[in-house]
Amino acid sequence: VGAHTVRLFVKLADGTVLGPYEWSVWGAPTQVFVAQSGDAPESPFDNWQTAATNIADAIAVSAGGTVITVGDGLYEIDEQLVLDRGIVLRSVNGAAATEICNNNQTVGTPNRLVLINHADARCEGFTLSNGYAANSGAAEMSLRGAGVRVGENGGTLSSCVITNCLVGYSNQGTVALCGPLAVVSNCTISANGVTGTKTWIYGVGVWMSDGLVVDCRITGNKTHLYGNLKWGGAVCLTGGRMTRCVI
Repeated sequence: VGAHTVRLFVKLADGTVLGPYEWSVWGAPTQVFVAQSGDAPESPFDNWQTAATNIADAIAVSAGGTVITVGDGLYEIDEQLVLDRGIVLRSVNGAAATEICNNNQTVGTPNRLVLINHADARCEGFTLSNGYAANSGAAEMSLRGAGVRVGENGGTLSSCVITNCLVGYSNQGTVALCGPLAVVSNCTISANGVTGTKTWIYGVGVWMSDGLVVDCRITGNKTHLYGNLKWGGAVCLTGGRMTRCVI
């Protein structure tokens, strides 16, 4: 676990020795811990005594196969958390006890909460609040999802509550699913809205071009009465599948 330097020497048939050739490698831990009240954080944060105090630091030392366990509390973030390798981000006691909140919900500045973009990546058991998808123009796929974007490479969002997020005009979804391996399950997506009074609002609760939404509750998400071309205060599906959901 941690950073290591590897040195390689090559011996040729005539006895000549070449090298050393050096490079750095990182051995990632299989378990990483985050505790809001941790008083002795020390990388690689592989036990509760040396747990990270913020989630971004825990992700930075993780690799595919790492499970990040997050203790109870409110975790404020300044930029989105990116799960682009096979990392599992999981709370101890679920969404009622553990919240990830954007502390700068400024209109005009994109600040999504979580980007999931690996088939084996998972985010489980959080309240996710105050995300914002900027006024982007309909072609800006990368900005879709004010709260969570499950990208073209897939991944899973489960047992989460996504709330109080704002979708800018010409944008799509508090939760956006953008690939065939994207899955959102057993989540509550509620009390999200829009900002601005212009047109082109797509699915304030969920926007999906592909993937699966299952066993979710999607309620109380609101668009506005101004302008035109608004597709779905609750959902807008151009592909994928939604099943066993309450809308």
